[in-house]
Amino acid sequence: MVATPARAQTRLSGGQGSVADYASALPHPDIAFNFEAPDMGKVLKVVGGTARTALDATLEMYEITLAEHPLHQVPALDFRGTPTGIDVRRVVETGIQPVVNTGIAHRRAGVGQVGAGLVRAPLEPFLAAHRHLSSIQDLEIDTAT
Repeated sequence: MVATPARAQTRLSGGQGSVADYASALPHPDIAFNFEAPDMGKVLKVVGGTARTALDATLEMYEITLAEHPLHQVPALDFRGTPTGIDVRRVVETGIQPVVNTGIAHRRAGVGQVGAGLVRAPLEPFLAAHRHLSSIQDLEIDTAT
């Protein structure tokens, strides 16, 4: 499972989460994601989705993740934990692109959200991470013999 090291995180305004603070465009296979979206209802209204859209996206993300979050649960799935920890290998093997929901806050505090959307993450960063991880594994195997 990929996991975000604490030293590479930056707190978001309001303390509502964190994002890895990487300055380069190089692949970083140590970033973990949790597919929990408490504001998904708002996003779906903006993009014209339905509850079924959200459910289908969540079910699909189970196919490319390694675990289910024990605390963040989905009532519509009998309180199954949200998909957590993207497995680079599963993304490459299945071709399933992770779903990303976005929310855009107004630049002035207090105005609120001014945009939202759903997109699929591009496959190339996952392919690059897979190549990198494979090269490390090959190196470890070569040095062990």
